[in-house]
Amino acid sequence: MMVNHAPLEVKNVDLCERENAKPHRTDLYELVTMDPPTPVLRRGQSFKLKLDLDRPFVEGSDIVRIVFSFGSYPNVMRHTKGIATVAKKTSLSANSEIWQAIATDFSSKNVSIEVRSPANCPVGFWKLKIYTTVLGHVETTETYDVDSDIYLLFNPWVKEDLVYMENKKLLEEYVMTEMGKIWMGTERYPDGRAWFYGQFDDCVLPACELMLKRSGISDASRGDPIKMSRAISRIVNSLDDNGVVWGRWVNKYEDGVNPSAWTGSVPILERFLKTGQPVRYGQCWVFSGVVTTVCRALGLPARSVTNMSSAHDCDKTLSIDWYYDSNHKSLDKDPETEKEFEDSIWNFHVWNDVWMARPDLPKGYGGWQAVDATPQEISDGMYQCGPASVEAIRQGAVGFNYDISFMVSTVNADIMHWIEDKQSESGWRRIKCSKDGVGRLIVTKAPFRLDEYGNSDLEDITSSYKAREGTQEERLNLYRAARSLNGARTHYAIPKYIGEDCEFDLVDLDTVKIGEPFSLRVTVKNNSHERRTFRGNLTVKSVYYNGNPGNMVISSPVDLTVYPKDRKLN
Repeated sequence: MMVNHAPLEVKNVDLCERENAKPHRTDLYELVTMDPPTPVLRRGQSFKLKLDLDRPFVEGSDIVRIVFSFGSYPNVMRHTKGIATVAKKTSLSANSEIWQAIATDFSSKNVSIEVRSPANCPVGFWKLKIYTTVLGHVETTETYDVDSDIYLLFNPWVKEDLVYMENKKLLEEYVMTEMGKIWMGTERYPDGRAWFYGQFDDCVLPACELMLKRSGISDASRGDPIKMSRAISRIVNSLDDNGVVWGRWVNKYEDGVNPSAWTGSVPILERFLKTGQPVRYGQCWVFSGVVTTVCRALGLPARSVTNMSSAHDCDKTLSIDWYYDSNHKSLDKDPETEKEFEDSIWNFHVWNDVWMARPDLPKGYGGWQAVDATPQEISDGMYQCGPASVEAIRQGAVGFNYDISFMVSTVNADIMHWIEDKQSESGWRRIKCSKDGVGRLIVTKAPFRLDEYGNSDLEDITSSYKAREGTQEERLNLYRAARSLNGARTHYAIPKYIGEDCEFDLVDLDTVKIGEPFSLRVTVKNNSHERRTFRGNLTVKSVYYNGNPGNMVISSPVDLTVYPKDRKLN
């Protein structure tokens, strides 16, 4: 009897796109249902494919290998190439770090193969080739190129994946839900805006590929949710890297779209994919909405988060600093550097929480990680922010990656007022410190609820980011952070606070409604045992929501006398 030394010839490969989509929870992706379909699968989970061969498989003789490759220079050692030799077994092994392929029956020309990818492999488009040869005759090999690529996603349903979320019910909200809400407004008047994430639209995954390519992230790093979320934070904004959305914070949108006009991410990603150019224009809620879409599309659990009264600390002091000359006139520039003071308080600011383990940090710092795509400060040479462990932010653990100190100041900075004082060693004296003016309310959309006309779907997550305002724990956590930063140590300790014996209070500006007239009242309380005379100016300016100054409204002189232990309303 003659032995057939000719290798098997593969006639066709069926990737079973729709059959695999259901168990992989990817059946909602439009790419799967198009003609031709694109397989969209989650890593670390088995999937099926079928081979049509020219003859039945001969055990002990025929060898079939499936080679998976990712990126420009696939390499097994860098996890961008996987080789799975098809074996006859009843089940896959427990090893989640290698590519595996098994077949339970080789008796016919049509063979069903079960394949499992590693739970840490790169996320994106993978190419397939089938190699066949005969044992002892490896110099003769047949190659079959599979026409369709497969798209592998993160898999938060699989324990071995770093994005695994134990509460699987929450994944229905943070991965699968397309309709959400992004909060704006103020602590007293939060305003939820509906936002359609649309992560399953056919343009989204191709747009993700384009943006990730532009981000410069390496092929090997695309399996790491830490590096991926950081790359997403920098490429969603286009300030320095030709990213997705161009930010603008002035009322000049004639050559684009007013940020307030966007109601979802899909039109933005469609335009970006079609033109290859940054989409004009966005602000913080637009950046956040796009990040939520991209993360959920890639399998990263994500949500949009809004901080009411959000600090932008530009000099790593963990404080928002306002300076005055010896005549109590506010200064626009630092007298030492001649640079404009840039610290500000935003009415609200929106970023993202992304869920993942943090093997690079001590135990306890995994879970929600803050990622901010709004370009604010340079981090490692780029406008990017995060992933910053929310638990590390709460504890003031600023020594950990990434951008913890910036996020601590964002949610819990003190607001400090400094006056020129030539007798002080630093040349400045702190005359006022507000400890509760930042991070007044931090919210997100509550899972499984969507209230079109009200706020019943608002979830208060302030306690995740900081201990209750004014408690000893909150102060200790902030001081822990301040001790680790040179600038913050100086601001929180030198010069020491000198209390004033008079108090000033603006009467409830939060109740003023936009477009309506209002009265401005200042209460002055004299706590001393002597009469006090006050002279100064009361100045009112409009500001944009991000704290940038607008127009002068009024500037009026103030001249009044307050008797000991008395209070006066002006």
